[in-house]
Amino acid sequence: MAIIGAGITGITCAEKLQASNKKCIILEACNIAHGTTGGTTAHLNTFLTVAMIR
Repeated sequence: MAIIGAGITGITCAEKLQASNKKCIILEACNIAHGTTGGTTAHLNTFLTVAMIR
């Protein structure tokens, strides 16, 4: 199986496939961890959640 894109989504898919004994390859045109990873706000959500708990 070929996975297009080496962002967090593609890398996670590849890891899950390999964990279930499936072979796969990741194809990336430019930068690793750039697409979904580069545009995510998950780090902000974690920061706000921790601040609100305190």
